[in-house]
Amino acid sequence: MLKLIKSISNILTHFTFASLVLVLPIGYYYENSDSTDLVVGLHGGKGQVATVLRGCDGSVISSEGHEFSDVCGSAYISVPPGVRSPLIIGIRGGSWESQVKFLDNYSTERNERKFKLTYYNPNINIETKLYGLGFGYVSGNIKQKLNYYGSDDSANEVKISWHCRLGNVEKGYFTVSFAENTPLISGGGLFNIGVGYKVGKSVYMFSGLGAGFYDASGFVQQIRFKPLRNLALDFNFRLGSSAGISESALSGGLVYQMDLF
Repeated sequence: MLKLIKSISNILTHFTFASLVLVLPIGYYYENSDSTDLVVGLHGGKGQVATVLRGCDGSVISSEGHEFSDVCGSAYISVPPGVRSPLIIGIRGGSWESQVKFLDNYSTERNERKFKLTYYNPNINIETKLYGLGFGYVSGNIKQKLNYYGSDDSANEVKISWHCRLGNVEKGYFTVSFAENTPLISGGGLFNIGVGYKVGKSVYMFSGLGAGFYDASGFVQQIRFKPLRNLALDFNFRLGSSAGISESALSGGLVYQMDLF
């Protein structure tokens, strides 16, 4: 009897983590369970973003590429724990760093500045088997385009994060999100739209378009692989360009389950 109980417990624990880990950006899905586990993630990446100076007719006057790196940490738990709640609270936070050469309409010289942007993103989510919805607040001076940092204009700041999912993570779904990638920029950009799907028993993917912060939109591919019960690996890449300058990025990370009790 004790062996049977232990076996059932192990199966439930494994199933709980396999679902809870999907609370993070790929899928945003949480299978109701009696778990009080905490899921944490750590991600980092590198890439390049372009600033483009255009004339009134839309023609490109000048352009510049800027290499960058960014990192992000995250944590999620159901509330209240242990009562099969679809309510998930979480927090994301990270920083983005680059040596940026801003373009000037009145000069051929580049106004070079070192940027390091830090943000925090507490969020609240409702995740069920067939749909998911979440909102959050974004602190810090994150703007919708990199070239908006070339002036003191406070418009176009990112203050809200959100996502909407329709469909089952295990069978296929459509999702739209804003300011929820991990990392925020190398993970795909501010805005994502696309489809998610499962490959085999332990690989989850998202394919779609990413936009925001970059000058132009690009293709985004996110992959999550779970080699162990308590561990998942993320791999993300973005492919894009603007005015002949690459706007591609590559990132990765670890997602780990911590047993609170």
